[in-house]
Amino acid sequence: MDFTERLRHRITKYNSRIVVGIDPFPERLPDFLVNDIIPGNTRTVSQALHTFGRMVVESVEPYATAVKFQIAFYEQWGMAGLAALEKTLADIRGTDMQVFLDAKRGDVSSTAQAYVNAFLAGPKLGGHQYPSPWQVDAVTLSPYLGQDTLQPWLDAADNHGKGLFILVKTSNPGSGSIQDLPVCGGDTVAERVARMLTKMGENFVGASGYSPMGAVVGANYPETLAALRRLLPHSYLLLPGYGAQGGTAESIGPAFDDQGMGALVSASRSVIFAAEPTASARETADAIGQSARRFRDDVNRAVQ
Repeated sequence: MDFTERLRHRITKYNSRIVVGIDPFPERLPDFLVNDIIPGNTRTVSQALHTFGRMVVESVEPYATAVKFQIAFYEQWGMAGLAALEKTLADIRGTDMQVFLDAKRGDVSSTAQAYVNAFLAGPKLGGHQYPSPWQVDAVTLSPYLGQDTLQPWLDAADNHGKGLFILVKTSNPGSGSIQDLPVCGGDTVAERVARMLTKMGENFVGASGYSPMGAVVGANYPETLAALRRLLPHSYLLLPGYGAQGGTAESIGPAFDDQGMGALVSASRSVIFAAEPTASARETADAIGQSARRFRDDVNRAVQ
């Protein structure tokens, strides 16, 4: 089953079009975890990150189609943080929960292949194929080094049943300083990138009507979202900017097709930090689950 078919299966099974981002800001971790961290001991930090990530996954599993790990919040702790991420991913493996890695990689094609091996395909050495150390379902990428740097990712995604989400119009306030700039022909930079992705993915469209070449488009820019949806007819859209960044359920309707497919709405802080810092472990898990359920229901009402 390819990536977009797995998405369709999960969306239909759980009636969910949401992605919960796992961004473990150190200063916002709940007190019951922070109190067990020994200052200067990154092993205890790793344990806290693993416990928090596992709690979020278990709490949102009935309501979310996917979870999205922001790798930077783990990389900042070095090997201890990456060990926590590795353990959390292992906890999910074998379930039908879709796992995205928010890595925003983008480099020349030879280096891109090494990233592809790490996240999707697995490296080769001495004629032996090793498994990908991360084994995620999809990765976020930057397109700004050009089409040739995306091609190794697209080939691997097609060969291994994986997905890609390319930055097109991001949700941050300053995105327009580059992405809204006009280029020759009347497009903006974001629109030109969208056309490039559609062209690249046209030979990879599967039975679902979508290719593995998805796009990141901010939910907090509804007019831009509608225009980019038209330019990306065969791409799943990943819509950040919901909740804490100002995106609302009412703004995301144009991203979906007439079957309620074709887009996923992402939120992190408004879900994973729904509890007070002083809440117990059980109270924290319950608050995360309830917030994910409300998020799912809000999006479903908008789609309907």
